[in-house]
Amino acid sequence: MLKRTLYIFLLLISSKLVTAQCPQIYDYLGNLVNRPYFIDCQGTGTYNMNFASSTNWGAYTINWGDGTANTVGGSYTANSLINHTYNSATPDTFVITLNIPSLGCTLTGIAVMEKPVNASIQIPIGGITTACAPKALLFTNSSTDVSESTTFTWNFGDGTPPVTFNYTNAGQTISHTYNPGTVNCQTAVTLTADNYCTAIPTIANFNPIQIYDIDDAAITPSAFIKCWPDNVFTYTNTTNRNCVPQGNTFQRQERWNLGDYWGLGHDSIVGWRPWPPTSPLTVAYPSVGTYTVMLEDSNLCGVDIQVQSVTIVNPPTAGVIAPAGPFCQGSAVTFTNTSSTGYLYKWNFGTGGGFVSRPFGPQTFTYNASGTFTIAVVALIGGGGASCTDTDKVVITILPRPNADFTVTPNKGCTSITGAIFTDQSSSAISWNWNFGNGNTFNGQFPPPQNYNTIGNFVATLTVTALNTCIHTFTAPINVYQIPTAAFSAANACVLSPASFTDISTHAPGDPIVSWSWNFGDASPTATASVQNPSHTYTTQNTYTVELIVNTANCTDTVLQTININVKPIADFTLTPINGCPTLTVNFTNTSISATSYTWNFGNGNTSTATDPIESFTNTTASNLVYTVNLVASTAAGCTDTHTSTVTVFTKPSASFTVSAPAGCSPVAATFTNNSVGATSYNWDFGDLSSSTATTSVVSHTYMNTTLLIQTFTAQLIATSSNGCKDSTSLTVTIYPRPIFNFTMIPSSGCSPLSVNFPPVLGAVTYEWDFGDGSPLNFSPNPTHVFTNTTTVDQTYTVQLIASNAFSCADTTYGYPVVFAKPQANFVVTPTVGCSPLATTFTNTSIAGSTYLWKFGDGNTAITNNTNHTYTNLSNVNNQTFTCTLVATSANGCKDSLDKFVLVHFKPFANFALDTPRCVSKTITFTNTSWFNYG
Repeated sequence: MLKRTLYIFLLLISSKLVTAQCPQIYDYLGNLVNRPYFIDCQGTGTYNMNFASSTNWGAYTINWGDGTANTVGGSYTANSLINHTYNSATPDTFVITLNIPSLGCTLTGIAVMEKPVNASIQIPIGGITTACAPKALLFTNSSTDVSESTTFTWNFGDGTPPVTFNYTNAGQTISHTYNPGTVNCQTAVTLTADNYCTAIPTIANFNPIQIYDIDDAAITPSAFIKCWPDNVFTYTNTTNRNCVPQGNTFQRQERWNLGDYWGLGHDSIVGWRPWPPTSPLTVAYPSVGTYTVMLEDSNLCGVDIQVQSVTIVNPPTAGVIAPAGPFCQGSAVTFTNTSSTGYLYKWNFGTGGGFVSRPFGPQTFTYNASGTFTIAVVALIGGGGASCTDTDKVVITILPRPNADFTVTPNKGCTSITGAIFTDQSSSAISWNWNFGNGNTFNGQFPPPQNYNTIGNFVATLTVTALNTCIHTFTAPINVYQIPTAAFSAANACVLSPASFTDISTHAPGDPIVSWSWNFGDASPTATASVQNPSHTYTTQNTYTVELIVNTANCTDTVLQTININVKPIADFTLTPINGCPTLTVNFTNTSISATSYTWNFGNGNTSTATDPIESFTNTTASNLVYTVNLVASTAAGCTDTHTSTVTVFTKPSASFTVSAPAGCSPVAATFTNNSVGATSYNWDFGDLSSSTATTSVVSHTYMNTTLLIQTFTAQLIATSSNGCKDSTSLTVTIYPRPIFNFTMIPSSGCSPLSVNFPPVLGAVTYEWDFGDGSPLNFSPNPTHVFTNTTTVDQTYTVQLIASNAFSCADTTYGYPVVFAKPQANFVVTPTVGCSPLATTFTNTSIAGSTYLWKFGDGNTAITNNTNHTYTNLSNVNNQTFTCTLVATSANGCKDSLDKFVLVHFKPFANFALDTPRCVSKTITFTNTSWFNYG
């Protein structure tokens, strides 16, 4: 068994077991394959398998793999059946080997006798389903109907990869270790089983599997840090209890160790006590320092320990110093943090913005308004509460500042600015300092006019000082712009075609052109334009002067340029045909005038430069499709004209249908549903030499398969639209062969008891014989049965055969063997005992006889109905018994005989002796010498 299993495994993974010259074989589904499978899902008993191919072979040998004799043949005819019967009391797998020397072929297949496997899991005696991790649990594979092709997959529900075994795992007990943290308290074990006969793998689940773990001990203190003299902490047990809803409720206790916090040389321990509920513990510590508390939590799986530390520290000291004033409005003031280091710090700069966190070190803040402000700094320990916070404050005064302001006229120009006037508009100032940005400066309220002789952006600055010594500065821009350079490009154009003009003017960076003014030089009403890149149509061939004026926001420039306008061609064409079904081929004839080159756009994505092109058009939409064909005719000077026309491509109908043909045996009633779109008439070809032109949405057709093999029919639908356009589609219908299992009887009639042989039926693989005489059903392919007729009339039996072919198609057929009535021989003989010669009378009392033969037992016979006969016993000393026989023969030649006996006594011999007297008066003696046998 192990060797066979290994061989099957190698067969499945090796592609060299079937050579390229081997024929294909029909598998159990009727498909031609290189490695056939034959599967019987009854499990045990008898499996009648047919081996067939679609091609002819030469001499061959088939080893069936079950220890029976090889099948050897001189040649093989395509589609003929080679039958083999497998017998097995247990599910088994057999390797079939076909060898065809002339083809250099060795082909291997598999025959499987098995049932669908049923997955099952059991816990062995003494096994457990609840445990603390880590723990190894035991599971038994109790699956049934396991065969050699069975595979098992275990999933233990803890995130470990599934484990796969072969069929030998059936009945085995396997161990799996559940580790901590892999199961969320409860899971299930799954066993999946699969074999050839299992359409959907079967799954067995065992649950719940409960895996517990120690608790997750946790301590929540009322605070983690406090500042002296705040020294009281409260500890609460906030442990996460593991798997309590799943039953892990045993040994739930807590134990506290508060440490040697008084320095007495021993810990303060609160002994084991049940929980929940837990009672929080409150401790007052004696001084600054770090203190550690330990909590031990226990459950069924053990003890978990959590340690938590808290700290008492000295409180921080806050301090802040402001720099010496005065401070003017708009000034940035830097404050010094003199707090003790190593803490958190918050600042409030007195402007209503509240406290903000800042790192240790100097802090700078700008005051944009005048007034008196209180600055506060807080030094604190995060999470330490009010006892860990200290605050310090400082007050400063911000003086108002003057307001510097002025105007300059003009403040912009092209190429240069001469005599710019600066006018002071400042307030609260007692001194003025000017910087004009052109290299000149001035002190005083009324500066002289300024010149700017270069292109650029200049900044003039005025700084004023108030009586309180506070200062303020104001700036204003002065711009000298560069004049733009007008320029454009224009290609020579054609009469009545738009001439395009492209602006290529330039300008200084940051000073873009904002308007354009064109004059096209032909005095037409549309001779001017204000767009950047216009087009203009000229009506007369000539040379024209075009003007462009460009403007930036501040400056302008003008340019003049000439353009030539050329003659325009006339584009035209004809096409044949103008409409039709897809794919439509159209011939185009070019009739253009004054053109030298052509560009075609057919509207379908294709183009051409031929003079008279030919183009194909398609239509895959649900409506007629109109293509617009465009011809551009061009002159050597580049002038063009366009002509368009249309091509109409009728919609092509979309042929579509579905077929409902249940997989089954011939005859099969197939229903075709016509889903075509855009058609008005239909032509159905069912692939079996029959057709239909039905226009209904549903068409029915019955397929017949009178062969011994699967037949595939290709059904085609041709859909035609109202325009005569056609489309077609096809589907295949698979029909299993119709079994017509007429059988023969050898012989079909005869005398009782009649022994009838039933030869195998071509194409049948399973048999069920009912001989009609009350005998048990017979499942062999070639049975012999004895029929008995005990009546006085002919008896006709009804023999029923239910047989199926390799595709599970069944047929029921009947035969009627006739068992002729057997005559009943009988007669009366009188007398039956007597002395020789004995005259006897024979009276025939037989039933259903037609002719009779009398055998009297003394060598004499007679053929009459009734007869007389005389028996003679030639012996004188012995009685004689004669066997008389009557043989009765029916009209159908059936015979019966009966024997009776006649006893004929021997005839005695009478005689005597006497002494002859010689003398008178002599006594005469008589002696009886007769004799007979008393036998």
